[in-house]
Amino acid sequence: MKALKLENTMTRSLLTVRWNLSLEDAWKMMKERSIRHLPVLDAEGGLIGILSDRDVKRAMDPVHSTFMQGAIVGDFMSWPILSVEQDASLLDALAILLEQKVSAVLVTKNNFPSGILTSEDLLRLLRDMLRDGESGRRIRLMDSVCSPYVQELIREASSAGI
Repeated sequence: MKALKLENTMTRSLLTVRWNLSLEDAWKMMKERSIRHLPVLDAEGGLIGILSDRDVKRAMDPVHSTFMQGAIVGDFMSWPILSVEQDASLLDALAILLEQKVSAVLVTKNNFPSGILTSEDLLRLLRDMLRDGESGRRIRLMDSVCSPYVQELIREASSAGI
């Protein structure tokens, strides 16, 4: 298994959208690619927000599952952006997720997006660690990651049956 580093755990391939894209088009992109977060860029390509599936669902008419006429990404994206530098520790990124109660944090390198760390990425890491433990490596999960933040994530995943 790869070392427990942010750069080894994050998703590197980012799909981004411009702030003025229609919300409906953004939602279609998310569904087609099975993703829940889209970093949002301004006209110059600078990172200005993130659009999550929760933001999109909040924007939908609950009765008709449609969007308001003319709704754009910039109207419903979340900001300011929660981010962490790529050379930060995995524990630092996890602390942001837990403290801010969000499911994703953007990863940047020299202030440009280089990836995203999501709760799904962390669950994949946990799955791999558990598999490694079952295959004879004798990894004691709670001992190998002693941070209270990681232990809390493990307890939550375990209570969810993961």
